[in-house]
Amino acid sequence: MHKFGTDGVRGVAGQGLMTTRSILDLGIASSRILSLPNANSPTLLVGRDTRASGAALQAALTAGFLSQGWNVVDAGVLPTPAIARLVRGDDFQAGVVISASHNPWHDNGVKFFDSQGSKLSSETEHSIESAWESLAHDRQTETAPVVFGRSYARTDLIDRYREELLQETQAPSNHFPLHVIVDCAHGAATPVWSQSFFDSLGLKGSLLHTEPNGTNINQNCGATHLDTLTEAVLRSGADLGIAFDGDADRALFIDARGHEVDGDATLAILARSWIESEGSIPSGQVVATVMSNLGLETALRKDSISLVRTDVGDRHVAEAMKNRGSAIGGEQSGHIIVRSHIHPDLLVGDGTRTALAILKRMTTSGLSLQELASAYTRCPQVLVNVPVREKPPFDSIPAVVDAQNRILDSLQNRGRILLRYSGTEPIARVMLEGEDREEIEALASPLIEALHSSLGTAKSS
Repeated sequence: MHKFGTDGVRGVAGQGLMTTRSILDLGIASSRILSLPNANSPTLLVGRDTRASGAALQAALTAGFLSQGWNVVDAGVLPTPAIARLVRGDDFQAGVVISASHNPWHDNGVKFFDSQGSKLSSETEHSIESAWESLAHDRQTETAPVVFGRSYARTDLIDRYREELLQETQAPSNHFPLHVIVDCAHGAATPVWSQSFFDSLGLKGSLLHTEPNGTNINQNCGATHLDTLTEAVLRSGADLGIAFDGDADRALFIDARGHEVDGDATLAILARSWIESEGSIPSGQVVATVMSNLGLETALRKDSISLVRTDVGDRHVAEAMKNRGSAIGGEQSGHIIVRSHIHPDLLVGDGTRTALAILKRMTTSGLSLQELASAYTRCPQVLVNVPVREKPPFDSIPAVVDAQNRILDSLQNRGRILLRYSGTEPIARVMLEGEDREEIEALASPLIEALHSSLGTAKSS
């Protein structure tokens, strides 16, 4: 049974894999697999978001590592990309984030990073899974070493994280004379985007949803619920709004008209910015996923940049960027990866870094977010989630194959279709893209119905 999904281990807190007993075993198993040869007293850096279950699960994981002789540094509430960045310093051997990203508060998860801030390889995850399963079946393997590790908290890491981001984006204090509304989603962006940090950037405006209580993370706010931010931008006459998700590794934007600027538009803006400042973009390529809109390809082509597509997931984007030498990549959802001139091998999506890059681009160009985003025109796209009871190969379902073939015959070269299962939920995701919205909506209906009749459990969302 695979325990690791597309982004670590995730589930309902207190159930299944996410009990404290299970996470203790995960700590023991992963500490054994991640230990480096001849490493004395290896050290783990661990952080979390604001979920009610976070402290208990972190304590359980920490106990597992301590019992195997590791030291553990508690960084407190921090964004996922902050842990990926900070683990590269102070001789940390690994990093962990307790977070379920954009999921509701009752979910939680565990994300691992190696000493270079990269996600673990599939091979390492499989090794941890095997060790984890062995512990669950044989408690007698939990022999403690002679020396236990130490656990201690550090409060300076958040300042180091912010300072490094400002250095990377070359953003001096009081650099951004803009009116901005920032939505922290009651999550890990909250301690980063303190009022003092907001003011130090020269920003005017306000911070929204900065009072986490353990159960309100992502609740009708943040990158997954943009209505409140949109209303605040329009009501205040702000230049833009910035929305983070629960663990602050993604950022979406609202322009002054109240229109969303998604990850695809952000990639187009940042690619143009790189061209204008550097003359060319490394490898001549931007990396995105199969979910990115055709409009992104068109926008990049105007600057002689090609778009490389990967499977969904920021780890696939990062891997392609590494292999191709690309400097910019990301997902439509707002996970944006920009190669750092300070740490060129650190490829991690970071919402705050993305926000600073957009603020800098607006300030240096003198253009509004609306004007910057106008280089990208979104093609009509239909996205439908179909709840399913099982996940057989789509090509093994005749009704689905037939519906797909009819769509392809109709679209020819005027659009595309993508059909995939969610890596974390019992859902089939249907995406159709084309020149005419009414056409692709009509074409999508038979395919959705075929999925419902063959695999469905309820109405799609």
